[in-house]
Amino acid sequence: MFAINTIEAKDLIKDVAIRLNKPVMLWGKPGVGKSSLLKQVAEEMDAIVVDIRLGQRESVDLRGMPDIRGDVTKWVKPGEFPFVGNDNFPDDKLILLVFDEINTAAQSVQASAYQAILERCIGEHKFKPNVRVVAAGDREGDKGATQRMATPLANRFIHAEIIEDVHASTIYAQSRGVPQEWVAFINMRKPLLSTFDPAKPDKAFATPRSWFEAMDVYADDKSSFRTKQVAIAGAVGEGPAAEFWAFVDTWQELATYLPAIRKDPEGVALPPEFIKDKTKGMSLTYAITVALSGELDKTNIGNLHKFLVRLEPEYVIL
Repeated sequence: MFAINTIEAKDLIKDVAIRLNKPVMLWGKPGVGKSSLLKQVAEEMDAIVVDIRLGQRESVDLRGMPDIRGDVTKWVKPGEFPFVGNDNFPDDKLILLVFDEINTAAQSVQASAYQAILERCIGEHKFKPNVRVVAAGDREGDKGATQRMATPLANRFIHAEIIEDVHASTIYAQSRGVPQEWVAFINMRKPLLSTFDPAKPDKAFATPRSWFEAMDVYADDKSSFRTKQVAIAGAVGEGPAAEFWAFVDTWQELATYLPAIRKDPEGVALPPEFIKDKTKGMSLTYAITVALSGELDKTNIGNLHKFLVRLEPEYVIL
């Protein structure tokens, strides 16, 4: 299967799972953003998400409770599924039925999902026509609580693996309001977007998910600096956290540098000369590039571009 970023994964879900009505299975490392991506798609498509965790179910749960009516056994449909006749779900709005963490389910439960995935029904209960099926799960070698996906179940899906991508994560971060300093930092230190290694026993490691959680703490104006230090290290690991805080120190230089750029974009010293430190100057260059891109508009782009084109091409592109 192909390895794709979250932007490409969105297109796959929208075109294949939703428009063509073909079940799609997303694989990926823990924290890469599988679940949040599906929620983003649902929000963009104005869809309802029905999140079913098969790892929390027994095989008999999917069909419902038996009910004897006369001499015939009927199965009362589970209320959590968007079956035909279940008025808890609309008939005129897209419903994204998500089997998240599907490969945490026992083999017997996976087998009970065969019919749901391919034939869009469970026993006599049929899904509404406006239902689309997607699934997600961690890779089998990542030491999560996963079971091997049964071959007949796997063959019912179109598969793709989501990988970390700084560009895609940056776009999502900006839409979510993540602080600019993280955007600048992660573009400078791309390998720190994910430090997950299944061979290492670290409890805290960097992933897109853990970084976004950490940045929620960083942006909180009521937490003490020490609390932020502890929480961010506890989310992404001590190494990535230390590098982030070092970059934040550099970010403070913007308070004096930005006004100087606005005043004289063609004559102001470039970052390494401005702070008299070549190594720290690279960090400041990333910081100032992101900060300037955030304030560009039609009234100042001509002036600020005079400064940007003095930098190396990679910064202008960034």
